[in-house]
Amino acid sequence: MKSYLFVAGVVLIAGSAAAQTIKLEPEAVGIVAPFSITNGVLIEAALAGATHSGRAVYTFAVTNLGQYAVVAEVRAPGATGATLSVNVDADPLAPEMAWDILPSTNFSTKMVTWRGRGAAHTGPATGMGPKSFDLEKGAGPKYFQLSAGRHQLLLKAGTGPVELRSVAIVERPAAPLAPSAPTGLHVVGTSP
Repeated sequence: MKSYLFVAGVVLIAGSAAAQTIKLEPEAVGIVAPFSITNGVLIEAALAGATHSGRAVYTFAVTNLGQYAVVAEVRAPGATGATLSVNVDADPLAPEMAWDILPSTNFSTKMVTWRGRGAAHTGPATGMGPKSFDLEKGAGPKYFQLSAGRHQLLLKAGTGPVELRSVAIVERPAAPLAPSAPTGLHVVGTSP
């Protein structure tokens, strides 16, 4: 029996031995302020006048060549949400590699997306409503093509505040094979 993990309407992983999930421990992350770790939660505080130069670096290893997603339990308690720049094995470029996180008071499991060349748009005239993204310009689930071996997940401070309770690297499942056509069939009879 196969099981599937759905995040934001996207199938991430089929329950098979070939798929790999690597949980990244907050205690093993290298951080530069305004990031901090409190009770196992990676926190980027919203600092007035901050230059957004903070970063967090997780080191991990994969055994399979393939495409991988970054999945996190995240919350952005500010009224307008938050942004982190995210990349693997190189510094993330803003704004193309920005992960726009909608405002939330509770932790929820989200898959990292990249804004691409599109821009985050705030809601109605107050500018405090939910953000929306132009999917045709690049925002959408981001999969990183990784070789077997060691890698680094790099997060750069953006707009905050944002909190990550758990982070995992999840291998994208291979596309299911189409069933083959039956062979050896014979017509036994026809009806009038």
